[in-house]
Amino acid sequence: MKLIENPIAVCGLECDKCDIYLMNEDEEIAEKMLRWFKKKSWRPESFTIEELMQEGPFCLGCRGDPEKHWSADCYALKCAKEKNIDSCHKCEDFVCDWYDGATRKYAEGIERLKKIQEKS
Repeated sequence: MKLIENPIAVCGLECDKCDIYLMNEDEEIAEKMLRWFKKKSWRPESFTIEELMQEGPFCLGCRGDPEKHWSADCYALKCAKEKNIDSCHKCEDFVCDWYDGATRKYAEGIERLKKIQEKS
């Protein structure tokens, strides 16, 4: 699968620093992710790296194939599509309640999007 250069997700996360995104082309990262999926009981102990590379989950970022996105239930992506925008910073409600209580990664994403918004 072809990864895009310097992708920024709808929510501001940097896809090219995300292991789920990178595991598409890096078997070492895929093996790490498989261990994590098993630890979370998202895959059975018998699940192999070959099965993971064939079945996924895959993520090509928000701007990639929607069938190959980490979470079909991604709130930010669904909201952006409903509002016909390609980034949260273009929303009149940015920064919305969805970001409240977000992890540090999302806080970094918010700051990244604020900088993009300032340049727009």
